[in-house]
Amino acid sequence: MAFLKRNIWTLFTAALCIGSILFCLLLWKAWQVTYERFASAHNTRTNVVAQTIESLLTHEELVLDIMAWRILRQPTSSMQFQEFLDSLIKANPNLAMVGFARPDGSLTVTNSEFLARQHPNLLNSESTRFCLEEAVQARSATLCRPFYLQPLDEWVVPLLKAVRAPNNQLLGVVVAELRLVDILQGFSGENARNLSGAVILFRDQDGYIQFMHGRNVPPETWSQIRVDEQSRSRNLASIMEQLNLSKEAFRSLASAVAFKTEQSGGTYLTSARPIPKFRLWAISQAPLHVVYLSFLRSSAVWGAFFLLAVSALFGLCRSIARFEEEQRNRLSYQATHDDLTKCLNRRGLIEHLENTISNNREFSLLVLNIDNFKNINDRFGESYGDLALKELARLLKGLLSEDDQLGRLMGDEFAIITLNTNLEQLVENCRHAMQTVSSGMQDSPIRTRVTLSAGIALSPDHGSSASELIRAAHLALAEAKKLRGNLVVFAHHMEQAHLRRLQIQHRLSEALLDHQLYMLFQPQVTESGRIFGIEALVRWNDSELGFVSPAEFIQVAERCGMMPDLGQYVLTESLRIFKKLRKLSLQPLSLSVNISNNQLEQPDFAEKVLEIVASHGLPPTEIILEITESVCMSDMQHAVSTLQALRSGGFRISLDDFGTGYSSLSLLQSLPLDELKIDKSFVDSVGGNQQACEMIESIIHIAKAHNLSVVVEGVETADQLGWLCEIGCQFFQGYYFSKPLPEEEIARLVSDAASLPIT
Repeated sequence: MAFLKRNIWTLFTAALCIGSILFCLLLWKAWQVTYERFASAHNTRTNVVAQTIESLLTHEELVLDIMAWRILRQPTSSMQFQEFLDSLIKANPNLAMVGFARPDGSLTVTNSEFLARQHPNLLNSESTRFCLEEAVQARSATLCRPFYLQPLDEWVVPLLKAVRAPNNQLLGVVVAELRLVDILQGFSGENARNLSGAVILFRDQDGYIQFMHGRNVPPETWSQIRVDEQSRSRNLASIMEQLNLSKEAFRSLASAVAFKTEQSGGTYLTSARPIPKFRLWAISQAPLHVVYLSFLRSSAVWGAFFLLAVSALFGLCRSIARFEEEQRNRLSYQATHDDLTKCLNRRGLIEHLENTISNNREFSLLVLNIDNFKNINDRFGESYGDLALKELARLLKGLLSEDDQLGRLMGDEFAIITLNTNLEQLVENCRHAMQTVSSGMQDSPIRTRVTLSAGIALSPDHGSSASELIRAAHLALAEAKKLRGNLVVFAHHMEQAHLRRLQIQHRLSEALLDHQLYMLFQPQVTESGRIFGIEALVRWNDSELGFVSPAEFIQVAERCGMMPDLGQYVLTESLRIFKKLRKLSLQPLSLSVNISNNQLEQPDFAEKVLEIVASHGLPPTEIILEITESVCMSDMQHAVSTLQALRSGGFRISLDDFGTGYSSLSLLQSLPLDELKIDKSFVDSVGGNQQACEMIESIIHIAKAHNLSVVVEGVETADQLGWLCEIGCQFFQGYYFSKPLPEEEIARLVSDAASLPIT
């Protein structure tokens, strides 16, 4: 049933087959009813004809018996006998002539209206010769073949019966010539009004037709028809087979039976009943096509109803099929198209990619998105962001050719499939499109200025499947996102870097669980060389990857969402070691720990830090949390709130790498800071770059103006240290004093009361 529900035409076919079978059964039943009705009607007519003929001939035989009785008691030549014959004619209109014939066939006396000499000798007529010979041998009346009687101008049927003396001497035969043809034609015509076909009286003894009506055949013709003995035997055998009767049973039937016969004119429905006394068969026949026509007329209503039902069912199934097709098309469209932008969604785009690849066609895949689209949603709301995406899709569609295909992969990320594989022309067209879209977005009703970044992958050079091409385009897009509004074509080294990041991600998760990461500490010193603090730096030496740079695995941790776990690990390990170091230090010591923007975005970050520090029994005042200027790239308001909560808990906040990011001066007003750290890039330029020297001096003045302490990172030479001291720097960190040290070495260093050498 589930299969039938899925395919309405299968259901229609099944219903049509079942309906056709039922209709055929109904037609078969209707045919049987029609056939039985015709057979019953013909049987009735045959019975009536047989009974009528038998009754009529029996009555006329009685007349012959009366005539024979009078002949034995009264001479035929007497006037009284002549009057007797006239009275018989007058009393019985069925009689055309009555008389007496000698054994030689000559008539000696007839009724007065018919002269004996006008009648032919019975032995000279073919129709009466054999009948006369049979009559003189029989005890009952003998019916002769019909013949045309010229004096009366009509067809008559002689009925003969022998007259014998008491000593059994043959005296002659009494003759009664019946108007049987006219009688039967009138009777058959009356029956033919209600039933078509022919009525036949068939002579069993010689195979001649005694009478026929209904086939428009004159007596001159049918009276001469004779069925030979061989044909009669063959027909009788066929009838016996149909009726499953013996010859004796068939000849002794008391009622008519119906069967089919084959004649030169075709197939007939035939009903027959024997009249044994006079050796006749009463037959009623009709061509079988008459039965067929009646059947077709009676079945026309059922046929029309069946066709109407089939048409209605077909119309219903077609309507359902059309509806299902529309539903499938609608669902298919919904499954492959984006509701918001009406372009292909990820599934539809992948299907189009796979179809294009299967056709062995070269093409290019461009993946692009809006730079910092999250800021649009955060600032104006998601509804406004949806309008921006719709407008972006509209502008992109307007720039595509007929062969290009636009799809939305996810979020603000769109993909374009184009058959243009000329890389130089493709890059030029893409840059033009990105500029056009950027300007169009600003001029559109939403009036938003955006920049786009895009990555390009070529098929089959950069991948042989949809997933490989999309990954290649994504890797190119990731490189482009490093510089806003950029366009990058995929190169295979990007995939190698991607695989490297995946490997680092996998190994890093195991390293965190197995505590494979370790901490180094770099001392921070005053201008006199006294150690006043240390900065915790995490390092990783993997058994498979070897030494992995912190810049590399920290970036991977930030991308894959492992930074909160890594940050908590660093903080916990640093506090555990710092707790030991502060016991060994003879002077006050502070610990600087880096925290990332991902950690700041956690809603309960401040509470977790306070809890971890408290669990180690350390005062928050000795802990410095270092952030970077990239904090302005995230949720600024939340970051400020978290930092204020930490600062209220006793922690000091340091802004690391100051001067290398964006909006540094505005950050000083927004963030709750206690310290600035000048980046190593400025220190490296001291002495040879006047602008870098002026920048450092400016930072020191700004810090003093905001009551912030300054720590200079990356001090590596005595000249750098000397110049920094001259301009007023008091706190330093760098390889000139010490490289980052493991726990054992930093412990020895902080436990020594001596200061680090300055010169």
